[in-house]
Amino acid sequence: MASRKVTALVTGAAQGIGKAIAIQLAKDGYQVAITDLPFQKAKALETVKEIETIGSKSLFIPCDSSKKNEVFDAVEETYQTFGSFNTMVNNAGIATIAPLLETTEEQINKILNVNINGVVYGIQAAAKKFEQLGNQPGKIINAASIASYEAGVMLGLYSATKFAVRGLTQ
Repeated sequence: MASRKVTALVTGAAQGIGKAIAIQLAKDGYQVAITDLPFQKAKALETVKEIETIGSKSLFIPCDSSKKNEVFDAVEETYQTFGSFNTMVNNAGIATIAPLLETTEEQINKILNVNINGVVYGIQAAAKKFEQLGNQPGKIINAASIASYEAGVMLGLYSATKFAVRGLTQ
């Protein structure tokens, strides 16, 4: 009997922790789609190549995790490309390093939209796809950071968003 292919989508995976997660999933036998912002395309394609070198299929999908339709479209493209969808890793995130009293409205809205809304959209998109696939078992993993347990100096807003991710996950 042939084994069923497992497929993961990792947001924010052109570099850093997201890249490391995507590579480990490939080593674990997953086909891996990755997302990141369009300006990260060169780095994302390097990650795709590294995953393919491991022997797994991979795909880069330009996506802004703060935009609900783009997250839903990324899940659908992952499924359409690989024919399965089993795991969502909501990793995309940004940090604002500034004194809280100097943080602008624009900075606040941007970090909330990426770090909180992006996770909510990822949860919603993955859950909807799992339902469409007949409530198959699926995994949703939300990256929160050590900052979700202890705030750092100049990272108050970032820590607040990561506390929120931890709360959503629990």
